[in-house]
Amino acid sequence: MPLRPALSSAIPFLREKMSALDKSTVSLSELGVAVDEEALKQTVAECFAETMGVVLQTDALTAGELETGRQLEEKKYGSFSWNAHGITG
Repeated sequence: MPLRPALSSAIPFLREKMSALDKSTVSLSELGVAVDEEALKQTVAECFAETMGVVLQTDALTAGELETGRQLEEKKYGSFSWNAHGITG
């Protein structure tokens, strides 16, 4: 299923508040929808920029951002306790 023709129907879902989606979230793969990763990234970026009223610019991460990401992966997002139970430590 090409992403672009379905974009108009997807945008309203990207704008919904999480509280309305928390019990009805499903991944595209669970629906059997194959989406080009780059097209999906571009669509999410465009919707974010439109919703927030900003212009996004591509740039390299700073050394500080890379280090913060490494620490978050090591201490939080890479841990079973966070991924399974939402707790750190």
